[in-house]
Amino acid sequence: MYSNNPFLLQNTSAYAHWRDNKLQDYPDNIAAISVSLDHLASDNTETYRQLLRCIQKTNMAIFNISVPEKFSKKDLSQMGRVFGLSHLDNNLCADKDSITSLCQANRPDKTGYIPYSNKALNWHTDGYYNSSDQLIYSMILYCVQAAQKGGQNTLFDPEIVYLLLREENSDYIKALMAEDVLTIPANIQNNQPVRSSQTGAVFSLHPVTGALHMRFTIRAKYIEWKQDTLTQEALQFLQHILTHHFEYAFQHTLSAGQGVINNNVLHKRSAFTDDINTPQRLLYRARYYD
Repeated sequence: MYSNNPFLLQNTSAYAHWRDNKLQDYPDNIAAISVSLDHLASDNTETYRQLLRCIQKTNMAIFNISVPEKFSKKDLSQMGRVFGLSHLDNNLCADKDSITSLCQANRPDKTGYIPYSNKALNWHTDGYYNSSDQLIYSMILYCVQAAQKGGQNTLFDPEIVYLLLREENSDYIKALMAEDVLTIPANIQNNQPVRSSQTGAVFSLHPVTGALHMRFTIRAKYIEWKQDTLTQEALQFLQHILTHHFEYAFQHTLSAGQGVINNNVLHKRSAFTDDINTPQRLLYRARYYD
């Protein structure tokens, strides 16, 4: 499985072949990765194949539901199963069905977490604070109600980040694959531990498929990075990529009936404003260990 994996530094020929294929005809607009669909009942439909082609190229696809008022959480779960996603991450603020309702906090246990506010969210991959045996490999985000203003998502393919880092200096990849490069301190609430401290790599490979996984947050507080020179240089260049290589980024504000299915790509969200006289912004988020 790993003998010719392009993400291993020793496999230079495999990497060069993968790099050239990755960059060839890489989409440069949101329409190129968007697919409209009436339903997604099986993996033998043209819409499924269209979505899969987008995901295989960019690790993400935007989907547009033609009749959003008929699209429920059960449909969202069914969509995941069509793509082989069944092991949901029942995270701290998830609903009883393990799918999370993202809106401004109306539960005490959500207060203080930025995703449940109208504040901007900076670059991250989901579940960067999870343990190594509960990494988030994929995610579906679906918009039920858009905000009155704002709430734009920016999406960035982690494989492109890997590629740009490796092209700049392959030692950056070595540094970011170290198992002790990034530590998320324990989450303590009311003097009680909610989650233990988690240490791990930024880039790792799926133990079965060999697919690339990225674990990252750009936040500065409650984060501990390895302090050696190479790691700090790699981190600085990674931040440079996210700031200056917007030719590879996809920006889009999801409207009601739109969603994104993805291999846990890097993403951020702008701040938003809700009108108190209209329904507030609501998105469903399903995270998977698959």
